[in-house]
Amino acid sequence: MSAILSATQQQIVSAAIAAGVDPAIALAVAQRESNFNQGAIGGSGEVGIFQLMPATAAGLGVNAYDLSGNIQGGIAYLGQQYSRFGNWNDALAAYNWGPEN
Repeated sequence: MSAILSATQQQIVSAAIAAGVDPAIALAVAQRESNFNQGAIGGSGEVGIFQLMPATAAGLGVNAYDLSGNIQGGIAYLGQQYSRFGNWNDALAAYNWGPEN
């Protein structure tokens, strides 16, 4: 990983490590979802850096509109999908399209 990370990227790395999620995967998801833009709003109502649906964020006990909450929720959701599917390919597909799809 590059030694030069933004404060937001450093927060993602720290949260990922604490949650047992590969920091490189967490950073890649955040970059792909929003390019690290907490103000991003998706066409289906997804919000923030990790493009969390507000209902998903609420189920995770976080506020999707809050930077720290979005990061915590996004990483927790990534971890849940990895635990459920046991591999990153399926976990990332579930993160993106929903675990039932």
